[in-house]
Amino acid sequence: MSLCKKKTSKNNLKKLLIDSFNTNHSRIALCINGNRYSYNDIFLLALKISKALKKENTKANRPIGIYSNNSLLAYGSILCCLLLKRPFVYLDPNYPTKRLINIIDQCSPQYIISEFPTLPNSLIREFYELNPKFIEDITVYTEIASSIEKFSANICYIKFTSGSSGVPKGVPITTENVESFLYSASKIIFIKTKDRVIQTFNLSFDLSIGTILLTWSKGASLYVTQIKDLADITNFIKKNKITIWFSVPTTLGLILNEKYKKNNLLST
Repeated sequence: MSLCKKKTSKNNLKKLLIDSFNTNHSRIALCINGNRYSYNDIFLLALKISKALKKENTKANRPIGIYSNNSLLAYGSILCCLLLKRPFVYLDPNYPTKRLINIIDQCSPQYIISEFPTLPNSLIREFYELNPKFIEDITVYTEIASSIEKFSANICYIKFTSGSSGVPKGVPITTENVESFLYSASKIIFIKTKDRVIQTFNLSFDLSIGTILLTWSKGASLYVTQIKDLADITNFIKKNKITIWFSVPTTLGLILNEKYKKNNLLST
């Protein structure tokens, strides 16, 4: 009974996002480096990226790489891929080139959306065109090395293990996986439109996507931390009036001591 009920109660991910963005278009969806962007701002950016990709010879099962720091472009690109139902893989610019090559070789993204005008030379030589296409301030690199579709349909995104025990391995996360997570998490995490949710995760970490979707599906505001913010996390919480905290236990340990407990910083 409970399994059947759970299955029929899950919302379609794309519809969930579209409904939320339509309802909350004027509300703040994202805050990065003190800059605030509305749901409408993020949607228009995703639309601009999607129009550019639709002009290309896209293949539904081929991932799209997102090569960007914790930036507006990265979040807009993620939303674009979710709405287009295109799998994506995050490529951290801070990764060593060898790791980036390994990730690209495993998942073979058809395009890389980049906030930078150039990629590392070894990536361009081995995988991508030397003359990327520019969409205003966005750069799109087209893959040339392979046309193999390595993933089946219904993949939402691909996350990679840390590789601490060997070579990093790509783990495909399906749309159904994400919808199940959102359904289960919404039963224990009660986010409201007025909430301000902290994003402490790097976009290469799996829970970063869960945090984004939990926030945006409820019309709440996502406040993204940078490395410098973690050095004074209590100031970030106070300044931005954070109400919902997500993190790994080690990050939580920065505020869970007697000095910070007295401040009553968080409601959740």
